[in-house]
Amino acid sequence: QCLYDPDDKTASSPGPLRVLTADGKFWIEGEGFLFQQTNSSLVISNRVRTMVSSDLLAGAATNNSSAQASNIEISSDRFQYSADAGQGLYQQHVHVSGTNQMSLTGRQLAFQLPLKERQLQSMAAEGDLVVEYNGVHATGQSAVYAPDTGVVRLSGKPAWRSEQNEGRGDKLSIDRTNKIFRAEGNAWVRMPAQSFSISSLLSPTNGAAGTSLKSTNQFVEIASDYHEFRTNWADFGKHVEVTERVGEQVRGTMSCGLMTVSYSGTNQLDSMEATGNVVMRDSTNTLTGGKAVFSGTNGLLQLTEKPTWRSGARDGKGEDRK
Repeated sequence: QCLYDPDDKTASSPGPLRVLTADGKFWIEGEGFLFQQTNSSLVISNRVRTMVSSDLLAGAATNNSSAQASNIEISSDRFQYSADAGQGLYQQHVHVSGTNQMSLTGRQLAFQLPLKERQLQSMAAEGDLVVEYNGVHATGQSAVYAPDTGVVRLSGKPAWRSEQNEGRGDKLSIDRTNKIFRAEGNAWVRMPAQSFSISSLLSPTNGAAGTSLKSTNQFVEIASDYHEFRTNWADFGKHVEVTERVGEQVRGTMSCGLMTVSYSGTNQLDSMEATGNVVMRDSTNTLTGGKAVFSGTNGLLQLTEKPTWRSGARDGKGEDRK
């Protein structure tokens, strides 16, 4: 039921409204609405719910058979859409879910979806955002979703956490298709030392590298220009600084240009490769070289490219050190 004004060409009502396409790939409902026929605009003022079929999310992300997109469900307090411009806006208590185990909450969500093309072209959210994906909890102030790639980019002091791991950067990106999580600009991450222990690499008597450490307050902090996490694999780039702490006490450090680490299924360090002016230190030992490689298979740490070592009052150098 509604009131139609033929002079203004508007239809309005405080009651419920439900709009759906003939193919059922899109529907929206809510309470209290105003439709303006002259510019094909619609405003829904309360209890807005929307369903968008994955077919409308055209692009590389949904064409990839390994990442079948689910339908998007959106709820908010208010909604407005202009069919002529193809622009829509959800406002207040916005919640998005259903995008391949990804959910988003925030204050505002804008999108571009022309009715003629019937394809979602862009989506941007703002205001105290929370993104949940595959066990990762990320926060920020702005987010942009690219339907053609399936990548969500967070900015505005973004940060993330997953179990005991946490991090931040100037920008965060989540590639749900390829399962890649990346932080760029002043990147920082904190993880349990059992994942990567500098002191164990330098002094095996402190605990065999790659084995679980008992201390629950033993963590590793890694600062770099960027970090990127994939399944059982992580990459840290440019000006990497690694600090291992027990509480507030520093136990070991490492600096290098680039670092790549891989993990076994139990989240234990399987291998590590660091390049570019590598310097590793603990309370007793110092190792330097152009490249350092650790293998969890045999517990061997190898330094090459003009390696040097110091342990207490002793020191040495050579072509290779193991």
